[in-house]
Amino acid sequence: MIYLKEPLEFLFVFCIVWFLYKDSKRIFKAFFLHLERKILIVHSLKLGIFLILIYKFSRFLPFHITILVFICILLILFLSLLTVKHVEFTMKGVRNSKYKTFKYGSKFVQYALYLLAVLMNFWELKERKDEIKEKSKEIMYVAVFPVQKYIMVSISGMEFTRRKGKFITDMDLKEIKAKLEPGDILLKRNDWQATNLGITGFWTHTGLYIGSLEELDKYFSDVETLNGKRFSEKLKDLDEKIYADLVRNSDLSVIEAIEEGVVIKPISNIAKVDYFSAVRPRISKEKKMNAILKAYSFLGNPYDFFLDMESNDAFICTEVISKSFENSITFQLEKRLGKKIVFPNSVVKKFAQERQKENRELDFVLFYDLDIKTRKAYKSSEDEFAKSYKRNIAYYKKRDMLRYLSTIVDFK
Repeated sequence: MIYLKEPLEFLFVFCIVWFLYKDSKRIFKAFFLHLERKILIVHSLKLGIFLILIYKFSRFLPFHITILVFICILLILFLSLLTVKHVEFTMKGVRNSKYKTFKYGSKFVQYALYLLAVLMNFWELKERKDEIKEKSKEIMYVAVFPVQKYIMVSISGMEFTRRKGKFITDMDLKEIKAKLEPGDILLKRNDWQATNLGITGFWTHTGLYIGSLEELDKYFSDVETLNGKRFSEKLKDLDEKIYADLVRNSDLSVIEAIEEGVVIKPISNIAKVDYFSAVRPRISKEKKMNAILKAYSFLGNPYDFFLDMESNDAFICTEVISKSFENSITFQLEKRLGKKIVFPNSVVKKFAQERQKENRELDFVLFYDLDIKTRKAYKSSEDEFAKSYKRNIAYYKKRDMLRYLSTIVDFK
């Protein structure tokens, strides 16, 4: 306990503690009412006054405790500056992956102050039990994120296989292209890929098929809101650079979010794999056109290693899909470490649960599955596709585990 000889000093410290306590009540509520972050910044500045007081009265405290408190408060103040920078970048509309650091740096400030607020309002813990549980999950998420990002970047492209080829052949790829329409949602999986370990479910990636400019012009030729224009002309008006890229390379036909960010890639990038499928939104052509145009607007944004679907400055693969169709299709969100995410598997699960209903939002297009005997892909049925999201190791044991394990090596 700090022993204060001067009554004036005692009064000063008492006032600071009282203000901190009052702010803690507001901060505690701010985490659930989403109030402005300036409360956090002001609170941190008051902590800075505490830093000065600790320095002044350090002679009454053990040296190691003084140093520890000093460092902790300095860290909080530093992270508060990151909060200010994040707010500044947001107001300026800056879109760059490195600025995510400021956002998540500021979260540490929020969590530190959140814990302080909880301690000062411990009698409300029972009433706030569920909210505190969710906040604790978010704290865990922020704590593990740097490790998660490092692992994701390190193992990207790594495969536990000596097999060079994929189950889907060039001939299959031609048949796939012939059946797709602009606006189709694509799903894929590669067996024995390291990144599969961190993704929930059988299906591991998704993308949006747009087709070539020629396909787009033909498919949307009867959309009234184009007012006689071609789709390519509308796209050129919106973004000349994207239009020029598509003119130069007609193979660019799929918008997807991969490690390098939100990009347009050839169909082979997502379909020359081990398992491939496609579903078609049951919406009007006009809504599909708007979804594709919205997906174009995401191009150039970085990949969201933070898995934060509430942000609009970085994207994961399913986020491109869900936000493109957000006014037309409802996708199921699943929680992971306090974050709500749409997984590729969730898209198939949605299809399976709704496919017998008249108001279903997705139709089956195609599914290329593995024939273990031939070790090649084949065109499978809608029924098998609907069950695919449930697949796990038990599924392969029932079929032929030894033959499945043999797919690790090259074809003979």
